[in-house]
Amino acid sequence: MGFQDLAPRLDQDSFLAELVQSVERELQSTIADLCQQRPNSNAMYSARNCVEKALKAFLCFHNKLTAEQAKSQFGHRLDRLISEIGRLHPASGLRTLQGQLDAFAPYDGRYSGRVFSWLELWQAYRLAQFAAGEVIRSITGRNQRAAVEKRVGARRADA
Repeated sequence: MGFQDLAPRLDQDSFLAELVQSVERELQSTIADLCQQRPNSNAMYSARNCVEKALKAFLCFHNKLTAEQAKSQFGHRLDRLISEIGRLHPASGLRTLQGQLDAFAPYDGRYSGRVFSWLELWQAYRLAQFAAGEVIRSITGRNQRAAVEKRVGARRADA
């Protein structure tokens, strides 16, 4: 189940629906920027925005985070969002992002004109793709990755 399957199931006037749609838009924008003949450095900021919206969507779904709370408590601070997820949901896979947030350029640098390397851009995309996938799995309750990991773990135990 992906974005297209999830969107019709959400109240289209809700903050959660707005966040989920924004996650998809930012991820698509990241992809479009990366697929240009010369990858566009705007991909860094689209990927960062994707992660920010994904983290807020997670908190919105699981903890009823409101738009006002998202703005006043977290703003654009990925570190605060990850800390809150870690505090409230210590088993969440999103916690793995905590040590990787330095892959993103600071939010206030989005108009700096900085050029990012191919490696930096793809690292940011990888994190955005992961965050988006984790949030969709969390909202839908469909976590095929957990089933695969369980099976692999069982095979290792048998070996």
